[in-house]
Amino acid sequence: MPALSTSARNTLATNLAAVGVKVHKEAPAVPIPPCLVITPSQQWITPTRIGSALNYEISFRVLVVADGRTNAAAMIKCETLIDSLLENVGNGFSVETVSAPSLVDLGGKGSALTVETTITAQVKE
Repeated sequence: MPALSTSARNTLATNLAAVGVKVHKEAPAVPIPPCLVITPSQQWITPTRIGSALNYEISFRVLVVADGRTNAAAMIKCETLIDSLLENVGNGFSVETVSAPSLVDLGGKGSALTVETTITAQVKE
């Protein structure tokens, strides 16, 4: 049986597949836009009950990555991806924050416009 956190991450990835871009369940070496990247959030797991039944809140950081070669097109792509992410996050998950877009250097792959979201879920054994 996979860990509760693994199950929650897999469920989130399955839900976000409806966005229509590649969804990485863990950070790739170099993300190729457009895509979504799921990683643990800074405040990852907050236990609410331990012992006979394990319950906790888990937070993920979902990075929305759009091609940054043309800023106007990248901004529109980010906005479209965020709208789709918000529509498809699924039951049991809540979006806590959505950051402002920022330009990130991808080395030889150019640059990407990224938006960071924080998504949480209550998980139970």
